[in-house]
Amino acid sequence: MTPAGEQDVRKRILLAAKSLFADKGFEGASVREVCEAAGVNVALVSYHFGGKEKLFQALFDEFFPPAAALEPYRPLLDRPYEGLAFMIEQVMRTLVQERDMSAIIEQEILKRSPRLPFIQERVFPFWRFLRDLLNRGKAEGVFRFRSLDTTFFMVLGAILFHKRGFYFEPLMQEAPQRPEDVIADTIAFVYGGLGAAPPEGGRIE
Repeated sequence: MTPAGEQDVRKRILLAAKSLFADKGFEGASVREVCEAAGVNVALVSYHFGGKEKLFQALFDEFFPPAAALEPYRPLLDRPYEGLAFMIEQVMRTLVQERDMSAIIEQEILKRSPRLPFIQERVFPFWRFLRDLLNRGKAEGVFRFRSLDTTFFMVLGAILFHKRGFYFEPLMQEAPQRPEDVIADTIAFVYGGLGAAPPEGGRIE
């Protein structure tokens, strides 16, 4: 098989694993099911990834942005007022683009799986950065709040919980919002809670 062909097989396995792990959970989806969905021989998971656990980890290499992705935006992120809005927007856009990865992480958290330390290693740099933005914003007088821990959790809730909005659909009376409107309204809501006017793009009506 040519290198290009091997890369195609590897990508098919990753895409199949991402979909199945999101739908059935890591424990619920077998390697055989992944390979059947990818249309490849079951031995190729060991060949390309070294087993199911390594396949799980490879999903984060392929589909989850590394913390280094923030570095080009460091000048913006060094300013808490603008940086927080940027972080909220980037996280929410990633949630829309990578719904399966979000579902996989949620399932692992709920099950308190043995893979949590690996997930925390990949995800926590972003949450530490968000927490630091809040802390520096308070120190600079940009944001007002009492408890950093409580505020951090509330901001996370505003950013993350909307993706489970389907549960509340029987209560909804409006047409679904466009993703960019949801992001703008979330930014406006968070900044309102922090006692700050939202940057341009956030919206309070």
